[in-house]
Amino acid sequence: MKNAEIINYLIQKNNYKTYLEIGVETGLNFNEINIDHKESCDISNSMWELDYPITYLMTSDEMFANMSINQKYDIIFIDGMHSEDYLDRDIINSLKHLNPNGLILCHDVLPVCNFNTSELCNNGAWTGTCWKSITKLQDQNIEFHTLNQNFYGLTIIHYKDNPYQLTYPLYRCTLNYDYVFKNEWYNNSIKCNYTEQGKYVMHIIEEEEFFNLY
Repeated sequence: MKNAEIINYLIQKNNYKTYLEIGVETGLNFNEINIDHKESCDISNSMWELDYPITYLMTSDEMFANMSINQKYDIIFIDGMHSEDYLDRDIINSLKHLNPNGLILCHDVLPVCNFNTSELCNNGAWTGTCWKSITKLQDQNIEFHTLNQNFYGLTIIHYKDNPYQLTYPLYRCTLNYDYVFKNEWYNNSIKCNYTEQGKYVMHIIEEEEFFNLY
C-alpha cells in the first residue's frame, strides 16, 4: 500500500477532519489525501505540483514555534528532514498539536541498507537516522507500531495525554544499526531486514496485522 492509501484508510476509519503534512516535496502524497481540511509545511515550493501554495513555507521548527497551542490536527504525516534530531523535534511538537485519539505517522523509518543511514543524504533511497528516533519511543510509554511496507516503513504513533512529560529529545540513540537491522542479499542486491530485537524495539507489524489493529 502507498502512504496515501494508508493515510486515507485511517482518515475514513476514524472520521478524521484535519491533516498536516510535514515535508511535501512535489505534493504527490499530499494531493491524494482525502479530508475536509489539510495543511502542508516545507522549506521550498520549487517542486510543488499543486495550484495552491504551501501552508507553512518554512521549517517545521519555525512553524511549530509560531503556531498557537490551540491549533490541533487529527492526523499528522511527518516526511521531513531524515535525521534523528529533526524527527525527535517533529514528533514532540506534533504530539502537542494532536487531537485526542489522533495519530502521527513517520515515514522513512526502515532503511534499505546501512549505506542509506548516514547523517547526510547520499542517494534517492536515503532514510538517514529516522530509525533512531523510533527506537526511543520504546522508553516513553507511547503506543506505536511500525508498518513494514515497501516504501521505507511507516511508524504510527498514538495520541498521548500529556506530551510535556516526555524526555524524548534529551538523549541520542545508543543502539547501533546491527542491533536493529541486518543486511541480506535479494536478487543480487543488498536489502535490509530486521533482527528479532529490532522487531521488538521498533514494534514492527506486517500489513495483515495493521488491518487487525487499526
